[in-house]
Amino acid sequence: MSGLLFGCADATQGRDASEAVFSGSCEGICGGEAPSGCFCDAECLDSGDCCPDYEAVCSVHASCDEDDPEDDDAGDDAPPPGDQACFLGEDRNGTTCLPVVSIDPYSYPSPLNNNYREPIRYIDVEAVDLETKIAPNWKLAEISVPYKGRYQVVQPHAVDKLQQVRDQAGALVMKSGFRSPPYNAEQPGAASRSRHMYGDAFDLLPQSTSQNNLYNICNSLGAGYVAKYNSGHVHCDWRNVSVDPLFYGNLALAPGGPPPAFTLADLTLSIDTDGEVYWVEASGYDTEEGELTREWSALDEQGEVLTSAETLTFEPPVGTALLRVNVGGLSEVEHAL
Repeated sequence: MSGLLFGCADATQGRDASEAVFSGSCEGICGGEAPSGCFCDAECLDSGDCCPDYEAVCSVHASCDEDDPEDDDAGDDAPPPGDQACFLGEDRNGTTCLPVVSIDPYSYPSPLNNNYREPIRYIDVEAVDLETKIAPNWKLAEISVPYKGRYQVVQPHAVDKLQQVRDQAGALVMKSGFRSPPYNAEQPGAASRSRHMYGDAFDLLPQSTSQNNLYNICNSLGAGYVAKYNSGHVHCDWRNVSVDPLFYGNLALAPGGPPPAFTLADLTLSIDTDGEVYWVEASGYDTEEGELTREWSALDEQGEVLTSAETLTFEPPVGTALLRVNVGGLSEVEHAL
């Protein structure tokens, strides 16, 4: 499998800056908007409003087969820069870059859609400084833990979102970032196609805000899947944003392939009881991360809420006619008494 390399002026499938609708440069403003109105963030690839030099300056830097005239001063013996993934960085300039390698170390599940295709490049965590700040408040080590796999994917657009979450939510603890397929398979209850294997999923434990507020922040920033867990953490992933072509290439599945996996069709819920205490049986989610939260409401015959509680089990008060439970912020289930 091969992918398109960005940063080469003669790339056959690359964007020709001379034909671009937008003008301006991303120099010094990666992650933001240029004065001319074009953009230098990850979303511009989807919206089509990137500055002409976005891919060369902010996204990835790739080696080219032919010499670049601007590199004449470097001498004929200067080695090519190699493939790099560039992140927001501590200074938010988008110029904190890490080398990636073309390798096929893992076996991934068959893709459900384009965003589940197998990576073609990875960061070798044994060859980089894990203390590198890839965003103002995030070190690579917080997302990439070596025992979860030597070769890892960390998508720059997801790190941009992660920093935006941190900006709004305050201090956060990263409970889980990337997981290699072998590591994921060893975790009891882990989803076989967990987004943690694709470099755009994070389990976050809030330190200075509520779980509900963190849940709302992730949703407001366009996360494709957000779930609240009983441990207090929130799972946020950006599975609905196109995967980074540096890590995944530009090959797409043929039209008419499997449908997107962005639904909750696999989540099944039912309320059970022993006659006094009630609980929710839930399946079809990533149980390796823990139990989803249960937010109970007891309603009377007029539909008025008698009491509410967030707990795994619930004893309804006298006069309850209907139990309603929100599970993980994902779905609701009801039970008439």
